Amino acid sequence: MPWLNNPNNPIPIDDPADIRALWQQSKDLEAQPRQPGTMRILDRKATACSPGADIASVVYRLGVLELANTAMGLNFPLTQDGKPTDAVFKATIPMQGIPEGGSNRFDVFELVKMILKEAEA
Repeated sequence: MPWLNNPNNPIPIDDPADIRALWQQSKDLEAQPRQPGTMRILDRKATACSPGADIASVVYRLGVLELANTAMGLNFPLTQDGKPTDAVFKATIPMQGIPEGGSNRFDVFELVKMILKEAEA
């Protein structure tokens, strides 16, 4: 992940299908029963994504979407049957690497605008 620790490098833009596939795999994993005290781990990320996908950036972008959806209360503006629509996965926020000792910030309102724009297309 050479892009992660360099604030001058853009985080690669991923195929929305890869982000959706990893999202679905994580939901499938959450639905499986587990023993108390054990962790759920996505151990087959590469199989969820297309060949040649930058798995690290797919995981990172999915994490940003999940963060926006849960911790920030976005509650995906477009869902169908309780699942995010394609517009959610196609909305790609330009992001840069994280400065040392800092955090990656993104504009939640810009994300919502991008999702709504994708839905109109």
